[in-house]
Amino acid sequence: MCFELLDQHKLKAVLTGTDLQQYQLTYEKINYNDADTKSALIHILDRARLETGYAPASGKLFVEIYPLGDGCIIYFTCGEGILPIGLSDIALTVAQGYFPRTTENHLSITEPLIFTFESCDVMITACTKLFSLYCHRVRKSALYYFSGYYRLILYPLDGKGSLSAAFLCEYAQPTGRGELTAAYIAEYGVPIAEENAIDKISYFFS
Repeated sequence: MCFELLDQHKLKAVLTGTDLQQYQLTYEKINYNDADTKSALIHILDRARLETGYAPASGKLFVEIYPLGDGCIIYFTCGEGILPIGLSDIALTVAQGYFPRTTENHLSITEPLIFTFESCDVMITACTKLFSLYCHRVRKSALYYFSGYYRLILYPLDGKGSLSAAFLCEYAQPTGRGELTAAYIAEYGVPIAEENAIDKISYFFS
């Protein structure tokens, strides 16, 4: 299990299949009314607090859960207008299964998409806005300078109907997809941010 504090309100937790087994859970079993789910989330939040300092101080929490191999990714977001929770008596909103869990769509979730920006300013604007709107829908991202343009490699979490990819199309030109294209850009391009590119650009320029 590993944690990434996206900002003071958002936490990303990545659980392996082994982690889920320890909680006696599977992705399919995770459910709003399931006692094991609530117990697991409380334990995960407690561990996250110790490792990252994350604590939903507002007393309100939204949970999004996505499959990842035999494990899952969990996003915790605290803020106004979300169901109240207490770590001792958790009542949570679980958004699960934004995409069908089929083999075909699972491949599209992990497949990288490449976007090309005409200028640095447009790239910065797109990344900062994407982070504020859809960072919970992005598994990972990388940014390179290649053949005179900024190229963003995006790994969306929400499949073929990706909102994050659709949003980027307003600012950039879709210019490729797939691991081979991404690897070619990574090998011959100048790396700007090889991990969490959208997060880093937003952090430095927002």
